[in-house]
Amino acid sequence: RFARVRRNLAANWDDNKISHRSEYSVERLLAFRDYHRRTSTTRVILVCALTPLPALLVALAVDCIPLKSPSDGWRAYYTLWIRQLIAMFFESHGVVLQVRAVIMTGTISDVGAVTIALGTATCGVAVTVAVAATWKFPIPFGYVLLLNVYVLLFSICMIFVIGPRVLASSLLLRQQIKAQLLILANQGIVAV
Repeated sequence: RFARVRRNLAANWDDNKISHRSEYSVERLLAFRDYHRRTSTTRVILVCALTPLPALLVALAVDCIPLKSPSDGWRAYYTLWIRQLIAMFFESHGVVLQVRAVIMTGTISDVGAVTIALGTATCGVAVTVAVAATWKFPIPFGYVLLLNVYVLLFSICMIFVIGPRVLASSLLLRQQIKAQLLILANQGIVAV
């Protein structure tokens, strides 16, 4: 019995390793080599320098929204909820774009990506406000406590947008979505 439990744990551990999700092939390695040879150093420097700019600009814009004193209570602290909504929207949209890049083409449209991000952000802020209203404000270890809720809400919104029937009809898509949700959950656990 103990050996069976141990084997199951080991199998689950191996199944959840992010490093096992990568799909390396000779073709991809050769394509990367060719890309490396034909890409100029200037382009590489520009991509490395400019890629973080949108995220930095969003973070600066969110930080420009003034905050009130937390001692005024969660109702008076509405600017925090606005900041959280904006930040969660852009975070969720970035995650959707990453997921969309590695699953079957055309599964998530641009409108679907925005819908997932907006749904996740809206529901996430609603849960945070509910926790603050019913328990304590500011929420102690709020990021740690609510990160799993975020992953769950993101997963639910993504499944609704893709459609349960579409997922039920495609084994490959189910496997791809499951792999991406496992990666997202593992990243959330590591962030905590």
